[in-house]
Amino acid sequence: MSEWSKIVEIVNLPSAGKSYSLEANDSQCRDIAKRLSIPGVRQFSGDVDLQSVTGGILIEGNLTGELDRVCSLSLESMIEKVEEKFSVRMLRNVDDTVDGDDILLSDESIEPLEGDSVDIADFLTQQLAIAMTPWPKIDDAESLTEEFGKTGDISPFSLLKTAFKDTPEEN
Repeated sequence: MSEWSKIVEIVNLPSAGKSYSLEANDSQCRDIAKRLSIPGVRQFSGDVDLQSVTGGILIEGNLTGELDRVCSLSLESMIEKVEEKFSVRMLRNVDDTVDGDDILLSDESIEPLEGDSVDIADFLTQQLAIAMTPWPKIDDAESLTEEFGKTGDISPFSLLKTAFKDTPEEN
């Protein structure tokens, strides 16, 4: 089975919570790389602790990954190592008040919870996407702009200026 999925029924969580360890196999790593639009995932694993809380669940844990990436400056292949801890509350009614505290939708640690189950493998993939460097760079990489980029004033109208340069004026 190559699908990266681990469905957990949250209604059956023990009161003390439950811990899970997941590690993607080679086929799952290829699927994750495709989903994240990156050249490859060499290794991806995570530990997840689920705990029931008022109105939903608390998901805490950590993930590690080794990703094939492309340097945003030099376009060279590179490896990005990701290690990230996370803590997210998934709540059924984020508009309500829980334990007397107002919950703000802008709080990044709160996600809406729909249904009675959560896919913790998919959750880990989402956390990996958040943890990835948006513009990965190799240390001391030289930008290709100097070698291949145009110099001078570049504007959206520069091509128009040259296109109408030899056109006779109308009276």
